[in-house]
Amino acid sequence: MATPYTGKGNAITFASGFVGELLGLRLAGAGRETIPTFHAGTTTKKTFMPGPISEPGTLNVEIHFDPSDTPPWTTTAAEACTIDWGNGMTWATSGFLTTFDVDGPIENKMILSGVIKLSGDYTITTS
Repeated sequence: MATPYTGKGNAITFASGFVGELLGLRLAGAGRETIPTFHAGTTTKKTFMPGPISEPGTLNVEIHFDPSDTPPWTTTAAEACTIDWGNGMTWATSGFLTTFDVDGPIENKMILSGVIKLSGDYTITTS
């Protein structure tokens, strides 16, 4: 059985120097296309092979919002970013913020909810 981990210690850092104090992180949409390999002579089940290009997905993040930070939505290209899973394991890739919402309730902390589009391959480092 795999070792279970918690999200404690997770962080995301961008090459521009922006560091998000994460409250939540969700990797979504990573995968690859499938190519059908069945033909007119196939008589039982359809068969497939993996497509040659994979999709790195998106990161849905919730972070503490500080209006004085220079966030990654001001960039005009994907920049290097590193996801630290808080247990000595990191995934390095590149990405850019596509959408975000800021919630600034009275008498409570401000939170940014955003979507980071990942671009390119992951470099995975384990402890």
